Amino acid sequence: MKAKTLSSRLIAGFLGLSLLASAAIPGIMPQAKAAEGAATFSAVATKTEVHPGDTFTVAVSVTPEPAIGSYEAVLNYDLDKLEVTDTTKSSYVMGEVTPGGGGFTGVYALWADFSGGQNSITSTTELFTATFKVKDGATGDAGLEMFLNAVGDPAAGDITANSTGTATSVNITEAPPAPVPVTGVSVSLDQTELFPGQSAQATAAVEPADADNPNVAWASSDDAVATVDADGKVTAIAAGTASITATTEEGGFTASADVTVKADNVKALAVAAAPTKVDYLQGDAIDLTGGKLTVTYEQAGDVEMDMAQANAIVDMNQVGEAVPVAIEFGGQKLENAFTINIKAATVTALELIQAPTGKTTVGDAMPNLEGGMMKATINDGEAVRELPLSDAEITGYDKTKAGEQTLTATYGGKSIEFKITVAEAPAGGGSIDGNNDGQSADGKAPSNVKNPVTGLNFSQDAVNGFGFLTTGLAILAVSGIKVFRMRRKMD
Repeated sequence: MKAKTLSSRLIAGFLGLSLLASAAIPGIMPQAKAAEGAATFSAVATKTEVHPGDTFTVAVSVTPEPAIGSYEAVLNYDLDKLEVTDTTKSSYVMGEVTPGGGGFTGVYALWADFSGGQNSITSTTELFTATFKVKDGATGDAGLEMFLNAVGDPAAGDITANSTGTATSVNITEAPPAPVPVTGVSVSLDQTELFPGQSAQATAAVEPADADNPNVAWASSDDAVATVDADGKVTAIAAGTASITATTEEGGFTASADVTVKADNVKALAVAAAPTKVDYLQGDAIDLTGGKLTVTYEQAGDVEMDMAQANAIVDMNQVGEAVPVAIEFGGQKLENAFTINIKAATVTALELIQAPTGKTTVGDAMPNLEGGMMKATINDGEAVRELPLSDAEITGYDKTKAGEQTLTATYGGKSIEFKITVAEAPAGGGSIDGNNDGQSADGKAPSNVKNPVTGLNFSQDAVNGFGFLTTGLAILAVSGIKVFRMRRKMD
């Protein structure tokens, strides 16, 4: 190979000069060949799988054992598949890094130390890099391979035979097809008019037809009129009109179609399947999941529906076994539809989750418990309920006292304390009517005014010393408080 023969001669000359240089420097003499040295050259690529048109970079480094004073390295590659677009070099490259071509089978670099061993490479060092572009139509292995020649050790001499080279395997595959993004969607229904209990199929046509992501999410504008599942199946519930909307997973495009549910009278109800849950604690909400109801309509006939769409009638605060539950739907009521068991619930622990955040003001009849939450443990951990503080009995509140107050919440026989801050009431305001209920302009505030201002003299027909009170509305401005409105009537 041309790269090998030419460079070998050059390196041989460099090695000779290098040895002469070391002999000419006082104190530095060629050492007798002791233990043989070694070196490992590695070519590491930034990518292991590429496509035509891609670029990637390979860094060539050497790890000497213990030192090297010269080398010739060729990073071979498949010239039919790759082309070199750029190279970089370190100070351990003489001249330029030569790309492949023109008789060279790879990226070529060489170096020799002429300082008598003072500039030898003694640690892992990056020598040069080469950036490749994959040619159009290329496939298969990129052919990366390290070739070494004339590797020299200042102490041991030529160590080429002991040096090894490794290179990352880079595989070239066909480029993936260009992505096809979603640009829109349309919706159609195979039926647009239904009776309660009947079904229709909604279809979403994502545009373009070959878009990579055809997925949509379905929603109904009114589940009380018609529902739609994840597959676009529309089920009529009650009379009215609902919009069935598809939203594309990619891009968020939307489209809708309307379904009209016609009124139909319910003639009878029957249980097709009882709900899954049977056992409850006092105060639990009833769960109709798994229950099925057969509804007989005048027009649509028998239709099976989820029982959760109907109303369950039962007192969940009672205790007992085989407690009957009634079901109501479409104006019909089915007594003793199924039974459940309700176990007594005893609060065994009560904890404060969050003190109230609502504002309470002096004079408020009750504290504002907005935001307040508590946790009740039932039957020693059989259940845990998070409840608003408004569900508890509250004691300790003083509506006349401003500032921090400690209140007690009692629920299920257990109590917790929490704090609120009661704000001062704002200064009051009101109307004084000179001829209304004996409230003449005598300095008395109306009875509905909080924090009334006293000591004002209204005996003179003047406002702030300017002008006279006449029929109509006058404003008395008092510094630091709200104003009173004073109206004088004609006698």
